[in-house]
Amino acid sequence: MSDRSVLIDTSIWIEYFRGKNHQFLSVVDVLLDEDRVVNVDLVCAELYRGARSEKEIRFLEQHFSAIPSLQVPVDVWRLVGKFSFQLAKKGYLPHLVDAYIAFTAIEHNVTLFTKDRDFQHMARLGPLKLYQLK
Repeated sequence: MSDRSVLIDTSIWIEYFRGKNHQFLSVVDVLLDEDRVVNVDLVCAELYRGARSEKEIRFLEQHFSAIPSLQVPVDVWRLVGKFSFQLAKKGYLPHLVDAYIAFTAIEHNVTLFTKDRDFQHMARLGPLKLYQLK
């Protein structure tokens, strides 16, 4: 995994698949073309949960089959809990799903591309790197 790799959060994928935000579309397309995109299974789970048909599920499966998935340790939830505890001590208690995604990005030294403001709080309090639109 390259330190140039970018983990794309659910919020960005939703915008991308809707095709309405041209800024997100072009950035994600460039990242995909440069083979910089990585994924975490939890993001897929969130997208599958929001699918409205079997056809959408098949589309998502086909799309994500070509994107490398970040591996997580067997005890990931224990580690995410400790990570959340450390953030709470600094004044911010994240949602567990967001903490999982942030923890995985930090552990793999990849940048997170999101529009979810909760991650901005985590980035201010720790080593989470956020992708900045140019």
